[in-house]
Amino acid sequence: MFSQKWKLEKGTSYPVTLVAGSAREELQAKVESATAVTVDLTGRDAFVEVLARAPALEVRAAASTLRLPLDQGAAALARLRDCLAAEAPAPSNPFASAAERPGGGQAANPFKAPAQPEATAPAAKPPAPAAAPRMSDEAYAKARADCEQDADPDRQIAGCTTVIESGRETQAVQGIAASNRGFGYYKKGDLAGSIASYTEAIRLYPE
Repeated sequence: MFSQKWKLEKGTSYPVTLVAGSAREELQAKVESATAVTVDLTGRDAFVEVLARAPALEVRAAASTLRLPLDQGAAALARLRDCLAAEAPAPSNPFASAAERPGGGQAANPFKAPAQPEATAPAAKPPAPAAAPRMSDEAYAKARADCEQDADPDRQIAGCTTVIESGRETQAVQGIAASNRGFGYYKKGDLAGSIASYTEAIRLYPE
C-alpha cells in the first residue's frame, strides 16, 4: 500500500486488521519507506481466496480505517491512489489520531499505535460462515426491502450486503443490490465505500 501523503518511520511495523467480507486477519504492516507499507499474507491462503472475490478490503489501524476498492485490475489501483489522495481526512495521514495530525506535535503515521490507555483487545475472529444458521425467509424479505428503500442509508447498506452475500439471488440482482448499497454509502458521505460498492455493481451487472 502506498500514499505520497504518508510520513512513516522506515523499518518499523504496526498491527493492522485486514477485513474482506466475513474474513479477517490480525497482521503486521511493515514500513518499507516513508510512503509505503507491505503486509505479508504468506500462509494465509484462506484469506487470500476470500480477498480474490471481495469487492473491497478494509485495513483497520489504530486511529482509522482505509477501505480499498478491489477489482483485480491496474485501473482499480490507479483509482485507489487518486481517491486516497483526494479524500484522505488529513493532509498527510488518513489514519491519524487528533494528536498526530498537523499541529499535534507528532509525525504523521497511519499505523502508529494509540497511547496505552486507549488500547483495546483484538476482536475475536468470527465463526466460519458454514456454521451460521440459514436466514429465515421472513428475515431475508425484510433485508431485501431494506436494500430497496433509500430513506435510511444504514438499513440500506446492511440489507443490500445481506442480499449480495445470501447466495439466493442471480448475479444481476446482486449487481443491483451492490448499486443500491453504493448509494447508501454515498448518502453517509463514505466515498471510498461508495466507489467500492459501485465497482462491484459494474462487475456483477455491467448492463
